[in-house]
Amino acid sequence: MLIDAYHMQDLANDDGLDWRMISETWERKLITEQGIWSIFGYSHAGKMMASWTCPLRIQFKHQTNEANDSFWNVFEILQDCSLIETVPHLVEGMHNGAEMIFPLEINGSDSESRLYEAATFAAFGMLEGNAGGFQNELHNHEIALPISNDFPNATVVGVYRLRYRAKTSLTAAWWSKQAEWGRFAERYEAIFTDDKAQMIRA
Repeated sequence: MLIDAYHMQDLANDDGLDWRMISETWERKLITEQGIWSIFGYSHAGKMMASWTCPLRIQFKHQTNEANDSFWNVFEILQDCSLIETVPHLVEGMHNGAEMIFPLEINGSDSESRLYEAATFAAFGMLEGNAGGFQNELHNHEIALPISNDFPNATVVGVYRLRYRAKTSLTAAWWSKQAEWGRFAERYEAIFTDDKAQMIRA
């Protein structure tokens, strides 16, 4: 399965294994709206999903919705060995044509961590002065961020990514996306001042 996972992974386009084929679920809750922004909170549901056509799953025969333990038992061994990690990503929606927008991983690369923090600080900064209401609600979710009206159905999914990345052109293309994530971070950073960011860190 590990060899098949490396064959399946497309870092350049999917940031890992194709989330439409296999992913972890997150729950979404609208907290409030501020102009063109909707502030959402996301909570890790922890449910693992895999389509019947997932390349990692089709090798297991006679699987049903009620009897797929063999597949997940093997997959979880790879997770327990830290060979596969899960990285939350914002995607346009849960339909097959939805595109990935950006990762939300506080312990990821420098660009990933910067984007996660910028989005979180922006959510808190937009709700400053409402400490007794909406701002408190942000603490009830692992991820909270403003999302523009350009992405009305955006949600978070857990993307599975192989921990050790091969030195290939696809990996190089994935690293080149760091600049794109930096631009998203800059947009969020523009929402709040340095003073607000320091207040939230404290």
